[in-house]
Amino acid sequence: MDIVSFKMAKRLKEAGFPQPEFSTGQMWYNEFAAITIIGKKELDENNSEIIYFFCHSLLTSRTDRMRLALGYGIYFCTSATDILRKLGSDFDLSALETGNWILIKRDPNLQEIGIKHWIAENPAEAAALAWLEINEKQPA
Repeated sequence: MDIVSFKMAKRLKEAGFPQPEFSTGQMWYNEFAAITIIGKKELDENNSEIIYFFCHSLLTSRTDRMRLALGYGIYFCTSATDILRKLGSDFDLSALETGNWILIKRDPNLQEIGIKHWIAENPAEAAALAWLEINEKQPA
């Protein structure tokens, strides 16, 4: 799958990677590292401000109507595309013959020579490593 691991999703959120509003089709990890797919959205019959989603757990195969809230214990299953949008256009992602993926940051002046690279087992993890190195605050 082209999403980050639970550990990386948690690290990205803690480092400030934007967590989107809930939307149909998204995948989220819960605090136990289980993935839930966000399904159909509906409004509460009695209160038009309360939004429910039908959510399907890949762990239990159950579908439940849930009221979702961003907060502790849930982490967006970020894809390589999500991260690359935040990184900008100076990055190229490619598959390696070893089965790994490499993300290369180009020098904006030379356009073809990589000045930095990150390698991981899937494209989302390679992109996440780059985003974290660029954006993660180091302890003082």
